Amino acid sequence: RPVQTAHSIIERPFVDLQTNRKWAGAHQVGPCRVETQPVLGTDVTAHRVSLEMKCSIATFEAVMNTTSVASEIDPSLEVIRVQESKKLPNASCVYTSYRSGSRMFSNRDFCTLTTSRVLGVEEGADLGLYTVGIATKAFMSCSVGGEEVAAQKDYVRGKVHAFGYLALATPPNARRVRVFNIAAIHPGGSVSPKMVKGIIAETCAKLQRLRVVCEEREAEAAMTMREVPEPEVAPSAAASPQNASGGDLAGAEEHSAQTAANEDGAAADTNDDDAGREASPDPVPVPEAESSTEVVASPHAAPSLESQPAKEPMPAGIRGVLRPLLDLHLSCSTWKKVKVLHECILEDTPVSFSDKHAQRITTTVQCSLKTFMAFLSDERMLRKFDPTLATVEHLLSPDEGDVVYTAYKQATRLIAPRDFCTINTRVSLTPELAEINNIQTQGRHAIITNAVDSTAKSQQRGYVRGRVHLFGYFATADSFDTVPITVHNLLCVDPSGSIPGWVVEVAITENIKKLAKIRELARSYHVALLNRRSSNLSN
Repeated sequence: RPVQTAHSIIERPFVDLQTNRKWAGAHQVGPCRVETQPVLGTDVTAHRVSLEMKCSIATFEAVMNTTSVASEIDPSLEVIRVQESKKLPNASCVYTSYRSGSRMFSNRDFCTLTTSRVLGVEEGADLGLYTVGIATKAFMSCSVGGEEVAAQKDYVRGKVHAFGYLALATPPNARRVRVFNIAAIHPGGSVSPKMVKGIIAETCAKLQRLRVVCEEREAEAAMTMREVPEPEVAPSAAASPQNASGGDLAGAEEHSAQTAANEDGAAADTNDDDAGREASPDPVPVPEAESSTEVVASPHAAPSLESQPAKEPMPAGIRGVLRPLLDLHLSCSTWKKVKVLHECILEDTPVSFSDKHAQRITTTVQCSLKTFMAFLSDERMLRKFDPTLATVEHLLSPDEGDVVYTAYKQATRLIAPRDFCTINTRVSLTPELAEINNIQTQGRHAIITNAVDSTAKSQQRGYVRGRVHLFGYFATADSFDTVPITVHNLLCVDPSGSIPGWVVEVAITENIKKLAKIRELARSYHVALLNRRSSNLSN
């Protein structure tokens, strides 16, 4: 008997509905095509809504793997929680609740088991999702009802027979996809024909909102793609203390590439019937392995541990630069959670080596470790999230890393411009190399960067010299290619001079905003690399 996997169990109901020929009642709701069919053995009618979107499979996958998008496209969504399933390996348990805007209808919640993956030509054809011999690529996310999270008080529990999205691109590298959203759901309680009509109208509106998000992200990725270096990238400066520089202390504005307008216009107005919002869960899948993306090392990069002999520990010089960050991240027990802002967690701790506190900011980034390493090596990306950066000079490249001088513009008359001189290093670790070097990564692959103070270049006229005790990143993932990654940004920087307390607080908030900006830029960077790789393969 074939082994039952998360994919085979969760995808089967969705695939069966998508591939059979019993869809009927086709009609248009705005730009969306709507079809229906009964679900055998139940009193549920499945609805399939389809819409064309101007984006790639990589962009659609990145959007679907961003949990916050669920709230963007569904204003009635109250809570979404995603965790690993306790009963089905490689599946996610997704809990969603929806608040009704009318006293006539009850609030509802859902619990689903969810999985997603990209399908190549043969995989999709084997499932019957597209015709054999026609080069097509697909992204599919599917959900079925689960019971791992109990129904909440004052909520009616709906039952999900099948729910999901299928995006098809022909040829595989096309920047245009046809998206199908299938929902076979019993919302619980009595369901009137008016309520069903409202559900369909709201589903169409949600799919159009999803199109707007995907096409905006595609425009971002296209703009980033023009900036992704090929075949080599600029020397690394991203491990320098720009996120905690004097420029940050004034709360510098964030700048990003503006997204292109949606060629088909804004999403259609949503249906005002509250009944249409309460019965359609929007589970967001936990991302799975991405295709490998080739990364070209910076000529100034520190030696990668991945290329060293398997049983050889890292050189003492590199270890010395990394040690302050490693000790603080892995051994410090005084971290205190301060707040959560922009999907980033801020922690703070006093340190023995400075009268300044250290901060640790943690977030999840929708890219691979390989992409993140390339992103940190690209000086053009650095300038996108730090507009106060005036100068970057690569001075020396000793064995332990790069000596880098950075200067930052005066962002306000209250704060003088700052400059820094640091020695930066970075390493990539497999779980085996992490164990050899006694670095705790919980069995995960890791990229670690850090910058510490250097005296290689003196303070320049007109600048206040800041001191960098440590500034870097500790990023982990299941492999160098899997998505997403967990990124910790650790910093302890003394800007020097007289800085008002309120300005310091502003600087901390700006550091959070900058990591959030890095998260968005790295996501677009990752999609751009995937799109370029897909284009190269097709050629």
